Amino acid sequence: MVSSEAQLVCRVHDVRVPQGARLWYRACSRCMRKLPNHCQGQLSRESVVELSCTACGGSDWRLGFCLELDIYDHTRKARAVMFRSSVSHILSFDADQVFSWMRGAALIDKDSWCPSTDCMDVLKRLLGGQLFMMRLRVPPSTERRNDDLKISTLSDLVEHSKVSEVYALSRLECVFSCQKQQLSQQLQEELNRARERQESLREHVNQTSCRACRCCELAAEFCGQGQPSSESGPSPAVLRIGKRRIEALRHVSDEDELHKRSDAHSLPCQSPEIVRIGKRRVTSLQQNFDDL
Repeated sequence: MVSSEAQLVCRVHDVRVPQGARLWYRACSRCMRKLPNHCQGQLSRESVVELSCTACGGSDWRLGFCLELDIYDHTRKARAVMFRSSVSHILSFDADQVFSWMRGAALIDKDSWCPSTDCMDVLKRLLGGQLFMMRLRVPPSTERRNDDLKISTLSDLVEHSKVSEVYALSRLECVFSCQKQQLSQQLQEELNRARERQESLREHVNQTSCRACRCCELAAEFCGQGQPSSESGPSPAVLRIGKRRIEALRHVSDEDELHKRSDAHSLPCQSPEIVRIGKRRVTSLQQNFDDL
């Protein structure tokens, strides 16, 4: 018996990748069957030509899409799977464009094509709560003839095909005329936010790396564990720090300043010998610094 098709209006509750399946995959361009697992790696279109579809023997491939939906109407809930053909019916873009944009926004791994958690969240926000016209493939029933089949609700569908738990969507369409445009705009906004997050993260990593490298360079120059940043001498940052240290020592070694500090804090004044030692230390540092 040949399977029939039921057309229902339902809402989407949740989305997920079917167990044991992939969201994006390489499929035979002739029958759209998924190619073997060894064809799903980092292969170009030319390298896959050497492999063939196990179902029809086709030697070319195209992008496949598989997403499981939790759907419901006023009677009950059910599960359905949407494929590549449905993407262009609910969006103003085809599956290849959406895939390329998601890869560019780092929502899909560039090598394994595995979706990230953010990718599934985007799909859930995009489809969740939306009302769609769904054309579901109904498996044949031994109890009824397909000619007498009248399915208007999910309860009728489940009652007719008691053995089926997940229904295949031959087509998913927008109910309202403006719905397709709104979904396309929402997808673009989600992708822009994902790109901004990716760019912000990349900039933060670069800044952190630059600060860490600069700190290591300064520490190595001061501790004598590395060479100066250039052949002509220490870097300008090191020279500025050295000058500030010498000025601070000269200020502290000044005798009048020591008297003022001792009066302010009620401490005994430093002896002339300590003052002379401080001045000699500053002079020695200044000479060593000028030699650099």
